[in-house]
Amino acid sequence: MCDTESYIYMPLLEELNYMPKHKYSYGPELRRHADNIASYYHLKDKTLLQAKITSTDWDDTRGEWVCAIESLRKGQEGKKVTARARYVLIAGGTVNWPKLPKLEGFDRYKGETFHTSRWNYEVTGGNEERPDLYKLKDKVVGIIGTGATAIQVVPELSKWAKHVFVFQRTPSAVDTRGQRETDSAWWDGYVKGRKGWQEERMKNFASFMTNTDLDRHPKEDMVADGWTTFPTYAGLVGNEAAPENPAETEAYVTKMVAMDLKRAEQIRARVDDVVKDKETAQRLKHWYPGWCKRPCFHDEYLQSFNKPNVTLIDTDGRGLDKMTENGPYFEGKEYPVDVLVLSTGYEIPISSTPAERLGMQVTGQNGTTFNSKWSDGVKTLHGVQTNGLPNFFLLGLAQAGISPNQLATVDELAKHVAFIISTAASAHRIRSLIIQPTPEAEEAYTEKIVAGAHTYATMGICPPSYFNGEGDLFELAKQGGEVQKRLRMGSRWSKGLNSFKAMLEQWRGDQPLKDFEIRVVPAASKL
Repeated sequence: MCDTESYIYMPLLEELNYMPKHKYSYGPELRRHADNIASYYHLKDKTLLQAKITSTDWDDTRGEWVCAIESLRKGQEGKKVTARARYVLIAGGTVNWPKLPKLEGFDRYKGETFHTSRWNYEVTGGNEERPDLYKLKDKVVGIIGTGATAIQVVPELSKWAKHVFVFQRTPSAVDTRGQRETDSAWWDGYVKGRKGWQEERMKNFASFMTNTDLDRHPKEDMVADGWTTFPTYAGLVGNEAAPENPAETEAYVTKMVAMDLKRAEQIRARVDDVVKDKETAQRLKHWYPGWCKRPCFHDEYLQSFNKPNVTLIDTDGRGLDKMTENGPYFEGKEYPVDVLVLSTGYEIPISSTPAERLGMQVTGQNGTTFNSKWSDGVKTLHGVQTNGLPNFFLLGLAQAGISPNQLATVDELAKHVAFIISTAASAHRIRSLIIQPTPEAEEAYTEKIVAGAHTYATMGICPPSYFNGEGDLFELAKQGGEVQKRLRMGSRWSKGLNSFKAMLEQWRGDQPLKDFEIRVVPAASKL
């Protein structure tokens, strides 16, 4: 299930007049909602599924992108077609490739193994709608990882498997979730038919997550869950209360650590209250600032360690030593398992472009590739477009405002892209335009990102995770100079999502087209 409230996480609820079944929706419902969106907006006959763009090249004479598309469908693998597009919007997300553990002997393991993002019901039994893992009842199962997915998987494995070994590198901070069904009376009386309710709720949520000045929080906490009582998560997503002066950074980080301590102690006390074995409880307590890893929320995870068929193997931050043909090996002991589940997250290469993460080659004006454009650092206008790649738009997180609810960021960026295109078309009364930010506007905006990057010094005291490229980010930052500046250029809007939205709204109200180079495609027709 999602760990962010359904009412703000599931897009276009207001437009589709849809009520989620639970406060935190389960996977099948999320899939159905995506399908409903496609039906509602008549997208199904316009969508090419199970296909990928391998390259796209800009044709300046026609003002179009030439896209090479490759089929991934069974029986049609490798089939290629070419399509032309006036506009390209890259929306592949941030976590695209499952990460496998780099363990000596991993290829020698003889049991069944799969990543949580590629769950194999042929091995476990059950299905997406009814995940009864009956095929595991006589099996010993190992799971590597204890992050946001693992805390959902472990309780289910413990219900079915003969025994479960949980291999932990770093413990997660696990708070209560408080899952419950949606109150239809509340929905009909408070939400249904009220224009703008979802955007208002998203903004309210972000207010609690991106401002450690508690006096500036809204009086009403609409979401009221573990996220909104966690203001120091601003250490990751931006903080409206952060100092403007980089000289105050050290004091700011110290203040954030002290502020985080109260919540951390509550989370650790919960572990003691729930887990009966004191040694196991101690090893399940997080010791780092809460913003360093995605916080977790679950009502059954910690309880799983009270079961006789669940054993925690804590590696104290080191990870496993190696794999044998029978299973994981740590500190001189082998742990034979029949099935090994990899809950090891995703590859997020530092300083890679969104296209690179999707395995796509993008070549813009004058032979400029996306990768070469960002080789000296990220440069965009508002995180949605970069000079040299006309009519090519981004929905990534670099140089944008974010919150734990990433769908809110995507929603805001999508609206901004639509505004840019429609405003340019209206001003020129023509559809066939070539649009890109001016180098000056791009440079000025990037300097604002760099100027606020010291806000994220809070991440410098964190253990390795996918947030920092398993620590690679720290090693690069130590080089200082131009390397450090490039890292700052790839940062986010320093004051979080609501501040970012306010900045965009002001920009849209001024004279936005002055920041763009706009040309009419030759022989283009008028609107």
